[in-house]
Amino acid sequence: MQDMFKAVIDDGIKRGLGYEDLKNLESIASRAGFEDVQTDVVGSDRVSETRPDLTKVVVGAVGGMVEMMQKMDGGKGYWSSDEAAKMHEDMVKDAKSGKAYFRFEMMIMSAQKPR
Repeated sequence: MQDMFKAVIDDGIKRGLGYEDLKNLESIASRAGFEDVQTDVVGSDRVSETRPDLTKVVVGAVGGMVEMMQKMDGGKGYWSSDEAAKMHEDMVKDAKSGKAYFRFEMMIMSAQKPR
C-alpha cells in the first residue's frame, strides 16, 4: 500500500507537484487505495498562547540564516555584521512587543489501509 501511495506522489513530483495537488490530496490517497481519508488545515496559532514560542523559534532560525548569509564570501555577503545584528535585534523587539508574530498553516491527512 505504501508503494502505491509513493508511486502516486512520485508521479505528481515528476509533473511538478504543487499547491493544487495538495488541495486534492484526499483524492490522491483514495486513488492509491486508502480508506477513510480525512484532511484538516491547522493554523499554528489556533491556540494564541503558542504564538510567542513559535515566533521565538522562527526569529532564532531567521537570525541564524541572516548571520550565515552575512558570512558568505569571506564576510562580503548580503549584509554587514552591523546590518545583520540590527535586523535580528529588530525582529526580536517586534516579536517581544507583540507587533509581529509568525504563523504557519499545515495540512494534516489521515487515512486507513484497506483491510
